[in-house]
Amino acid sequence: MSEQRAFDFSFYNSAKFFANVKPKTMIVGYTRVSVDEDGSSYCSIINQKSIIEERIRKEFPDSEYMFIEDDNQSGYKFNRPGFANLMTLIENGACKTIIVKDLSRLGRHNALTQLFIEQCKGDGIRVIALDDYDSTKESDDIILGIKTWSNERTVKDASAKVKRVITHKQQDGTWLCAVPFGYRIENDYQGNKIVIDEKSAKTVRSIFNMYLSGMGLKKISIYLTENKVQTSSERYVELNAERGRSVKRRPSSNWRVSVIQMILKNDFYIGTFRTGKYTRKSINGNDKRIDTSEQHVFPNHHEPIIDKEVFDKVQEMISFKNTSCYRGVRKRENLFSGICKCADCGAPMYCNWNKTVKPQYVCGTHHRLNKAACSRHMIREKTLIDVAIGYLKIMRNKCSDSIALIDKEVK
Repeated sequence: MSEQRAFDFSFYNSAKFFANVKPKTMIVGYTRVSVDEDGSSYCSIINQKSIIEERIRKEFPDSEYMFIEDDNQSGYKFNRPGFANLMTLIENGACKTIIVKDLSRLGRHNALTQLFIEQCKGDGIRVIALDDYDSTKESDDIILGIKTWSNERTVKDASAKVKRVITHKQQDGTWLCAVPFGYRIENDYQGNKIVIDEKSAKTVRSIFNMYLSGMGLKKISIYLTENKVQTSSERYVELNAERGRSVKRRPSSNWRVSVIQMILKNDFYIGTFRTGKYTRKSINGNDKRIDTSEQHVFPNHHEPIIDKEVFDKVQEMISFKNTSCYRGVRKRENLFSGICKCADCGAPMYCNWNKTVKPQYVCGTHHRLNKAACSRHMIREKTLIDVAIGYLKIMRNKCSDSIALIDKEVK
C-alpha cells in the first residue's frame, strides 16, 4: 500500500480471523514513533511501553501480554512492519485486546484508523487508547471521528509547513540534500559549500570519456565492476565515516546501468544547479518529476567536472540511441519471462537468443553486471518446457478423478 489515496483496506482479513479464533488470547501493546533516524527518539517507545505495562498490571493482572513496536515509521501509512505483525496475531486469533498510548500512535490516517477500529470491534477485539479512547465505551465512539481527523490534520499541517520552507529555499538556490557522486559538501563560515571530490571525480570523467569512445552503458558498468572501481554508494559511506557518521544502508560494489545513465544525464557536472525537480502528491506518496520549464535553474553555480562541449556531445549520442531503435523490436514472446529466478542471487532470469543460439535463460544479474556479480546459470527454454509438461502429466494422472468431476460440472 504505497499510496493511501486508493484506500486499500486489504490489510485486514476478517474471514481469516474467524477461521483461526483460539480460546487462549493475549493483550498486545502497540508502540510507534515517527522520526528516529539515529535512535535518539527510542526513549519515546520505552515510555509508551512503561505506561501501557502499568495499565495492564492494574486492569489485567492475570493476562498474558506482549509488545509490538514500529520505530521510525510514519503513522499516515499502514504498511509498517510492526503493524503487519499485529495483523498476523489478529488473523491467527491470538489477540483479544490492543492497547496504545493514544490514537495517533495507532495511526494518523483518518479513514484507515477508523476502519481498523470498526473491524476490530466487529470481531470482538477491544481497542484501548490510554489517553483518549476505549472501544467498549459508546461515548468515546461518538467523538472518534473528530479525534482521528485531528490527528490527520496535525501531520498534514506539519507537512505543508515543511513544504513551504523547502520551496522557499529552492527558489533561493539553497542546497538541501546530498550532492551527486563526484562532489562533497564542506562547511565554512558562509555555510555549506559544494566542492569537487577528486577521488570520485576521476571516475565521473572516465565514464564520460568511455561513453564518447563508443562504449555502451552495460559495457561501462561491467568494466568499472570488474576493475573494482569504487561505487557511488561506497564513496558515500566512506565520506560519512570521515565525518563520524554511520550509514545504515549497505553499499553495493557493483556498478548498475541506471547509475551510469543518471551520471551521464546530470547537468550538475557542468556547474548547473537545479531545484524543485521532484514533488509529492501526498504524504508518503511517490515522487513525481516536475517539468524542466518549472524547475529553478542556477547556471555556473559551482565548479564543473565536465566541459559543456563534452556534456552536450554525450546528450546528442544518448538522444540518437533512444530514437534510432538500434536494439530492434522484440519478435517473439518469452514463455518463462518473470517466472524463473536465479537460485543464488534471486534476480529474474533473462531470455537470450539469436539466429545461432536457441532460446535460453541466464541470470539477470550476470546479464547486467557480468560474472563479477553472479554466475551465468544458463538453462534452455526447451528444458523448461519439458519439465513443465512432465509436471502437468503427473498432476493429470494423480488428479484424474477431480478433473473428471470438474469437466462434468462445466458441461
